[in-house]
Amino acid sequence: MFHNFLTKLTKLGVIESDLENGRGAYRFVNEIYPVYIWMESEGSKKK
Repeated sequence: MFHNFLTKLTKLGVIESDLENGRGAYRFVNEIYPVYIWMESEGSKKK
């Protein structure tokens, strides 16, 4: 299931492979993406 999540985020252009940190490492394309994901997850906890 986690593989599908990574694949979807990669296809959407949210993350990309981080070759500098080795195999299996990813980084966000834009620094605001992890903040947005965190904010959305906090909002869904309250519902």
